[in-house]
Amino acid sequence: MEFFSKGINAVLGGSGDTAQPTGVETIERLCDRLQSATLLDDRRDAVRALRSLSKKFKLEVGTRAMDMLLGVLERDKADVEMTELALETLCIIVTQDVGENGEKPENDLGLQFTEILLKKQSNVSLLLGFVEEIDFHVKWPAVKVLKILASNKCTQMQEHVLGCPMGISRLMDLLSDRREIIRNESVLVLLSLTKGNAQIQKIVAFENAFDRLLDIIMEEGLTDGGIVVEDCILLIQSLLKSNNLNQNFFREASLIPRLVPFLNLNLPSKPGTAVSWDLQKISNILEMLKLIRILVSPVNPQQATAAVQKTVHQCGLMKLLCAIMFSSGMPSHVLTEAINTVAEVMRGSPPNQEFFSQVKVPPDSPRPAVLAVITSMVTEKQPLELRCAALYCFQCYLLKNPVYQAEVVATLLPTSADAAQSVSAGQLLCTGLFSPDQLSVWCASIALSSTLSSTLQKEQLLRVQLAAAADQSPMSLLQLCVNLLAQGNNAQSRVALMMLLTTWLAGCAPCVSVFLSNQANMSFLTGLAEHEPDSEQASLLQGFSCLILGICLVHHPGTNLPYTKETLRQIIEHRIGADRFIDSLSFVSQSEQFTRAAKHPQPGYSKIDNVLFDHAYTVFFKQQTDLILKAVNTLGDLSPSTDSPPDRTSPSAPSGSTATVEDHDNIIMNYKELIRDQDQQLQEMRKKLEGLGGERDTALTSNREQSKTVESLLTQNAELKQLLESRNLDANVNAVTSSEVTQLRQQISDLQATQTNLETKLKERDVQLKHVNDELSRSRRIESDARRSLESSKDKIVSDIEQEKLQKEISGLKTRVQERDSQIDSVSHERDQMQKMIKDLEGEIKKLQEKSAAEVSSNSTESVAYKELQQQFEQLKAKKETMDKELEDLLILLNENDEKQRKLKERLRKLGQEVSDEEDEDEDDDDDDDDEEDENDREQ
Repeated sequence: MEFFSKGINAVLGGSGDTAQPTGVETIERLCDRLQSATLLDDRRDAVRALRSLSKKFKLEVGTRAMDMLLGVLERDKADVEMTELALETLCIIVTQDVGENGEKPENDLGLQFTEILLKKQSNVSLLLGFVEEIDFHVKWPAVKVLKILASNKCTQMQEHVLGCPMGISRLMDLLSDRREIIRNESVLVLLSLTKGNAQIQKIVAFENAFDRLLDIIMEEGLTDGGIVVEDCILLIQSLLKSNNLNQNFFREASLIPRLVPFLNLNLPSKPGTAVSWDLQKISNILEMLKLIRILVSPVNPQQATAAVQKTVHQCGLMKLLCAIMFSSGMPSHVLTEAINTVAEVMRGSPPNQEFFSQVKVPPDSPRPAVLAVITSMVTEKQPLELRCAALYCFQCYLLKNPVYQAEVVATLLPTSADAAQSVSAGQLLCTGLFSPDQLSVWCASIALSSTLSSTLQKEQLLRVQLAAAADQSPMSLLQLCVNLLAQGNNAQSRVALMMLLTTWLAGCAPCVSVFLSNQANMSFLTGLAEHEPDSEQASLLQGFSCLILGICLVHHPGTNLPYTKETLRQIIEHRIGADRFIDSLSFVSQSEQFTRAAKHPQPGYSKIDNVLFDHAYTVFFKQQTDLILKAVNTLGDLSPSTDSPPDRTSPSAPSGSTATVEDHDNIIMNYKELIRDQDQQLQEMRKKLEGLGGERDTALTSNREQSKTVESLLTQNAELKQLLESRNLDANVNAVTSSEVTQLRQQISDLQATQTNLETKLKERDVQLKHVNDELSRSRRIESDARRSLESSKDKIVSDIEQEKLQKEISGLKTRVQERDSQIDSVSHERDQMQKMIKDLEGEIKKLQEKSAAEVSSNSTESVAYKELQQQFEQLKAKKETMDKELEDLLILLNENDEKQRKLKERLRKLGQEVSDEEDEDEDDDDDDDDEEDENDREQ
């Protein structure tokens, strides 16, 4: 310290014998010297002194000198030593202080100075410029500053880097630096910047980051590498997680096979030999397994996941994963992660499921891998995480694979003596089901539920006969589960057995029949449902009891049983109460354990007491609850009439109430007949509309002819006006001869007859349009009745794909309506112009009449004829305006009729009927052509 004090005093220009200034005064003098000194050496010495004081006086140096240091980086960047000193000082200022326990304080000075530095994007651009420098003494501290800034304020740093031109590209170039320390630090910088930012993830991925990172992993020695390998794997995970675009790029670039050498481990060949790996190698393997799980995660799009699973199988990665999974002496957490990885790799993938079914454990033993998984699942000594992973693996092995499900169920059925001597999957599941260990009961119940995806397997399981003890007679597995449920005291085991029973009974009428045949079963369930719960576990059991009662009601076989559907309704309505019944079901779905299990397919639990629900069962519970609630909400309508039995074949019968599962085919047939009748009515209305379209074309033709006649009269009137202006009174009067007057009168008479005919046709068309409107109203009523019937049905007639098509058709219709509106606006504009021209012509005629009034008075006979001609012209013009108005009303009615027809087609599509899109487009094209012809006629 004495040496530093003397050095600082030398910088400040004093001697070591005088009194030393305080730290604040020293920093003030150094800042003044840095700001005012003209010599580069003086400024460099001042920066060096500030760096020495920055650790002890971070607040003072950061407050007074940070802006000056940034100025030094901008002005004196050519001086390498000064730039290095300034960057190192900034690095010390923005670094957070770490406490004794490794915790970082919330209001740390480094964090506050980071916020101040990041207020200007130009500061980040300035720092990014130094990473392109060749000199190590400049590049290295610049990368350190960027790493600290990205770690302290990730979001702001991401925004500034994206705003800098080529900012990401400059950082990506650091991965190719030959100096390992700079390359390794750049990995950490990118790791911070890519967290939660899809845009930066995309840029980094397409800057060839995957290849560079895999090359670094290869250079560092794969799994035997140090912390750098783990950082590279973490960066790849950050680029892939929740980013489907990068995942597709990773797969399409054939990078998955490059992971094979990483997992090609030297595993011990002798059974019982423990794996001797250091902590870093275990960490590297764990992160690589997580990377593979990101690529095959169930939350990814199904097609992308299936493609990755196929590639994993083809490149041999599945074989390596199974080798890690069944290797002896593997650490527990590595084994757990390997089991979860294998589970998601073969989840819903038949090739990987088939490969797993052929794996033998150990290789020289004929024991299948599935048995090893079940054994780990029901063994009490295994850790909780490992047992949950084994259950998840067994579920993924059976998912969407009814063949393997049937094989597991077959192991529970009676077999030969030789087969009975060997341990089977069914025996292991039964061992766990009857175990005193509550977690074994839960795992065995969930695993057995995974095999019951079809009614055939549920019926096969009814044949299983077991004995609870050696001195007892065998009984069915279903009844044995109910007895265990009634005798048990542990809430977790009872919930597991109820989950198994509900899965078993749902959709299987024979199972419901066997269950209801024993009156003791219903007495036990009714007692649980009626009892006032005094704890959360009791409320859950009450909810499950109501669920079993509801499943028996919905899936009742309808045969003569001690408990009929009416009896079950009476129990729910009077003994339990509909409101209480619904509240009990809602309590189960709103519980914390249920919500947690519904988030992810993998059962992840840290404590045994929290293990209650499974993800697949949460989906099943919601589906069954919807069906039960529909039945319970219509309990008032389900009471049978004393006069006549309910009609089960009526389309209006609600699903799950009077209509059983066997009646659904009849109900759907009735719906189809109803829709077929509506289709016939629609065809008839289409024919009527086609007839109206022909009449409309005739009317439009007549209107065109009438317009031409009016135009000819207007032309003759214009010629008459020119004649009156060019000649005097006598010549003008003589020009209007009696023959011309007779010809004009004849044309007027023909025009009046045409107008009368058109008016008659318009009246007939109004009558027909009224009839069509009545037909549409009647069809709308029929459609409304059908919709109410269909809404009460269990099955959805309109699928999601049809709804998407319907949305596209609606958007297309909206576009056509907008185009039609624009055409109507243009026609209206042209009509207004035409009316303006007629008004101008009327003004000219009035002026002509005023000018020639005095001149035509001498010849009374011909003047009277001329006036009559003018009056007839005025009447004809008024009638033309009336006809135009009536024609416009007709077009509006026809457009309304077309819109009603479109709505009717849309409703028929919602009812499941196919309506050709080509017919809609042809009709729209015809309407557009007619509108264009009308517009052209008006322009002429």
